[in-house]
Amino acid sequence: MGIIITEREYFISEELAAKNQANLMAHVNLLVSLNSTLSDKQRRHVNKHFAELIETVDDLIAD
Repeated sequence: MGIIITEREYFISEELAAKNQANLMAHVNLLVSLNSTLSDKQRRHVNKHFAELIETVDDLIAD
């Protein structure tokens, strides 16, 4: 299962890869814009949530 997460480009078409890249850039721009509007408390909460998501993905890769 880990290879599907870490090397997913081998399993998708070029068209989907291009759309994913465009979506990633839009998401990055959104996060950068939102970051400047967050309070310290909100930023800590978001960072905690992302850390949990990263841990979940790491667990999936390890299985």
